[in-house]
Amino acid sequence: MRSRPARVLLLLAAVSLLLIALDRWTPLDPLRRAGSLLYGTTASLIAAATRIGDNADRLRALERENAALRADNLTRRETSAAITLPYRGLPAHAVGFAPGTITIDIGTGDGITRDLTVLNADGLIGRVTWAGPTTATVSLLTDRAASIGARVPSGEVGTITGHDDLLLLRLLNPQAALARGDRVTTLGSDNHRPYIPGVPIGEVIQVNPTPGAPTQTALVRPYAALTTVDLVTVVLP
Repeated sequence: MRSRPARVLLLLAAVSLLLIALDRWTPLDPLRRAGSLLYGTTASLIAAATRIGDNADRLRALERENAALRADNLTRRETSAAITLPYRGLPAHAVGFAPGTITIDIGTGDGITRDLTVLNADGLIGRVTWAGPTTATVSLLTDRAASIGARVPSGEVGTITGHDDLLLLRLLNPQAALARGDRVTTLGSDNHRPYIPGVPIGEVIQVNPTPGAPTQTALVRPYAALTTVDLVTVVLP
């Protein structure tokens, strides 16, 4: 059924056509001019109504497309923090930021306790250092107070500590083979708390040769973008 505005426009169009038709058998110029003017106006209104309808259809199509994109983005974000390690994990969102820490939106009510590994799809984020009923605090791996057992591709082990926005790696063997681009992973803690083994930490970007030193040091860039953390996984070993 046509809407009332549509019926009015059709009626105006019919009347204007009738008035123009009078031109064939009447000398009434005012009526002819009125008919032409009315027809032109009506045609413009019909065209405008058509454009509005087309625009509304395009707007609805764009809204459907945006909704689909948002749903796809949410799915990607939720799966991006999934871990492939043999542990159970709880997803969480970062809801607060402070120097060296983030706050996540799950807590003891969800089974979170202190000294649990926190990571995302890129690598290690840090460990839980405080847990409340609904939120928890995560100390980032770049915190200078952090000390993380690490392993390099040669199998040599050492420790990782915070060094501004980077990490400082100290290998126990000063003669260990180490090169720029080497991958550094977690060594793992007793009972897998606070760190489970095998989590990617970062990439060696600079080796600092120190002949005669008891350890070998290098700078490591974290894999995870710690200043833009969003979705993370808390590992329950």
